[in-house]
Amino acid sequence: MFEAAYRILKPNGIMIWVIMHPCLQSPYSYPLGDGSRKIIRYDSQFWKSEGVGTIRSTLGAHHRPISQYLNDFLTSGFSLIRVDELERDDNSIDNLPLMFAAIGEKKNNLGQ
Repeated sequence: MFEAAYRILKPNGIMIWVIMHPCLQSPYSYPLGDGSRKIIRYDSQFWKSEGVGTIRSTLGAHHRPISQYLNDFLTSGFSLIRVDELERDDNSIDNLPLMFAAIGEKKNNLGQ
């Protein structure tokens, strides 16, 4: 996805991406009820949720560590401008960031 975005952006174009926070919203991550979360497993993996009728329970998803997202983004040619961890609107589940966001710029490499 990063390579495709890099290919179609004009030089100095900006890409903004937002995903579920890969550290704190991983498939084997559970709220403990005190505002914290227990993470049992944190690695690259395919998984399906235990829900019924959801996209993740039907098709599944592929979890990646935050380092893989950032390294793939940089390897695609983007320069990193900013990263943010976005808070939940409702902290009744936990007090940890729900989303991870990054902003990058297409470098002007090799005459592109």
